[in-house]
Amino acid sequence: MFPKHPLGRRRWLRHSRGPAPAIGGREDGALAELCRWGESQPWVVRTRGREGRGVRFLVDCPELSRREPWFALEVADEVLDGKPLVLVALPSGVGERGVALGWAQLVGTLPDGRTIVGVGPPGSPSGLRALQRLLELAYSACFDPTVSPEW
Repeated sequence: MFPKHPLGRRRWLRHSRGPAPAIGGREDGALAELCRWGESQPWVVRTRGREGRGVRFLVDCPELSRREPWFALEVADEVLDGKPLVLVALPSGVGERGVALGWAQLVGTLPDGRTIVGVGPPGSPSGLRALQRLLELAYSACFDPTVSPEW
C-alpha cells in the first residue's frame, strides 16, 4: 500500500495531496514549490486564506498543545501589483530588523511577541531558498517565540 523506502513514501504523499493551489487564480512555479515544501513539514496544516484569496499554513501540534500561524500567501493588489504577498510570523527582533532593513513590511503583531511581516514572492530559485530559511526560523518560533538567530 505505502512505499517502504522513505523517499518513495514522500513522493507518494506529495502526489496524494493533489496539485498546489493557484494563488489569486494563477499558478506560479516558485509559489507552488513553496506550498509543497510548507506542507511537507511536520505538524503543518494548510487552510484557505481570507475570501479564498490565498493559502494559510498553521503549525498544529496537539502533543505540545500548539496551534500557531506560520505563514500565508495572499493576493495583495494594492501592495505588489496583484502579485501574492508572503506573510510570515517571525520573532519580534527578526521582524523589526527586516522592516528596518527594507526587506519586509510590518503587518501586525501577535500576543506571544511575534511580528507578522510581509515579504515579496520569490523571484528565483535562490530567492526561494532564502525564503525557506526565513520560514524555518518562523517555524521554530511557533514552538518557542523567544527563538532568535545568532547574528
